[in-house]
Amino acid sequence: MKKLIYLITSIFLYHLSYSQILIDDKSGDVIGNNIPQIGGGKNISLIRLNTGSQSIGFSHFLSSSMVDASNYSVNEFSLKTRPTDGLGPLINNGQFAPGIKLGYTYTKVNLFSDTGPGGYIDWGGVSINYDIDKYTLIKKDTTYFNQLYNKNFNGLGLYAYYSGLIKSKWIVYGRIGYTHQNNLDELSSVEAKEIIFTSTDPISGQQREVVKSKIGKLGLYEEFDGFPIILSITRTTKSDDPKSPDFKESLAAARLRIGFTAYLKNVMSNRLPNTTIGVILFLAKQDKMGVRIPILGLSIQAKDPFDVLNKGNSFQNRLGIGFTSVFSL
Repeated sequence: MKKLIYLITSIFLYHLSYSQILIDDKSGDVIGNNIPQIGGGKNISLIRLNTGSQSIGFSHFLSSSMVDASNYSVNEFSLKTRPTDGLGPLINNGQFAPGIKLGYTYTKVNLFSDTGPGGYIDWGGVSINYDIDKYTLIKKDTTYFNQLYNKNFNGLGLYAYYSGLIKSKWIVYGRIGYTHQNNLDELSSVEAKEIIFTSTDPISGQQREVVKSKIGKLGLYEEFDGFPIILSITRTTKSDDPKSPDFKESLAAARLRIGFTAYLKNVMSNRLPNTTIGVILFLAKQDKMGVRIPILGLSIQAKDPFDVLNKGNSFQNRLGIGFTSVFSL
């Protein structure tokens, strides 16, 4: 009987719940998900674009819900790549420093869930990320030949998370973990120019310089261990049944719906606290499997909102805007 009730609940969620699978912030971190939408034996592949982190990613989800709808798991395999020096140097100078992130997430659905439709549905799991990055760094207080150099970085992230769907409308999400990371985002981007040759017009006296430039990060580069915490709440978007006898609901299945996420991130380490707060507004489109995917998101986030790092930056300088987009395959 319990399994039958969970099966009915899963079918109900498939047709009438509010959903989106993954929500990324400007930095490319996952700050919310709705994994139970990958039920009914659905296996889904997503392409993820993020202008803030200048990355493109791929995620594939495998669900075991066809085996046991009352007690199932979802496995996510992900790959993300980006030019660590940015798109500008890649386009303008052909400068490409690759960055790759490999990830795996295991999620168990129905941990302490209610058995009735519209009740509390929860899920949680663990994940691991491995980063392989290459950076261009610049030192000013060293010899000429050592001022510009490449740095390889191997990062690791281990996380545990818990999430729940409240009244089929609100998703709460919390994640804690361990990371081996660096302070690259705190360094300044500068342009280093190397003069190849200089020529002078003997008549006009005008000079011409032929230069070769390279973009890099200037400042003291450091690697450290951190313990990140992410908390978020999401107002989800309703999924509509395209086969409903209600004409308005069947028509609404093709429409875009608006949702939002508010979040807080904090990294504890032997350095000063690194806090970020933000809001994401997104448009979700329903695919043929009944899952609404945030095809376009606007992320507005503030790093160090209370200026505890004492850099004297204005709030405007600590404010960042980015766009995200997700496509199902």
